[in-house]
Amino acid sequence: MLPISLIEGPAEARSPFPALSVDCPFNRTRRSLHFGQTLSVFASETTTPLYASLLVVHIIVVLIGLVQLIVAAKENESLRRAAKVEDLNETTLRYFARPSPIFGRVLLLVPITGAGLLGVSNGRTSFTDAWVLLGALCWVAAFAGLEAGIFANERRVAQGLAEQRIDQPAAAAAARASHLVAAVVVVAALIMIFQPGG
Repeated sequence: MLPISLIEGPAEARSPFPALSVDCPFNRTRRSLHFGQTLSVFASETTTPLYASLLVVHIIVVLIGLVQLIVAAKENESLRRAAKVEDLNETTLRYFARPSPIFGRVLLLVPITGAGLLGVSNGRTSFTDAWVLLGALCWVAAFAGLEAGIFANERRVAQGLAEQRIDQPAAAAAARASHLVAAVVVVAALIMIFQPGG
C-alpha cells in the first residue's frame, strides 16, 4: 500500500509528477494530499457542512435523473419493438400505466440545489459566471426535451395502450428524446465539474 501523508503547501518539489489541482471556488486555502512519491492532489482545506450536504444532494439527484432517462429509453425501446400489446412484459406495462410525476421530474431539483451551492459560495461564484450560464442553458434544453420529447410522447403511448394498441412512432420519439436529454445532462455535468471560463 502506498503511504499517504497530508502535507501543507505546494507538493511539486516532493513529486516527480505535476500536481493535479482541483480548485474549489469557495476556499482560497489549499492542502496537498501526497500519495508516496508518485502523485499530489490539491483539495480544499475546509468545506462547510451546508455546502457538503447540498453537494451530496446535487450529485444524487443528477444520478437519479440519469437513471430515469435510462429507464425511459429502455421501456420505450421495448414497446417500439413489440408487435402487439400481448408481447409486452409486466414491467413495461406498469411503467406506462402508472407514471410517477415525482420520479419523472427529479431533474428539476438539479438547478435548485445548484443555485443553493452558489448561494453559499460567499460571492466567489455567481450566476453571471460563464460556466454557470452554459450549465443553465443545458438544463433548460434538458427540461424542454423532458417535457416535450419524453413525457408528451409517453402520454400518447399510454393512451394507445389503454386502447389496446401500440403507438410505435411515439415510443420511438420518446426513446430518441431520452438519449438526447441524457447526453445534454452529461454535458451539463461536465461543464459544472470543469467550469470552463471560470
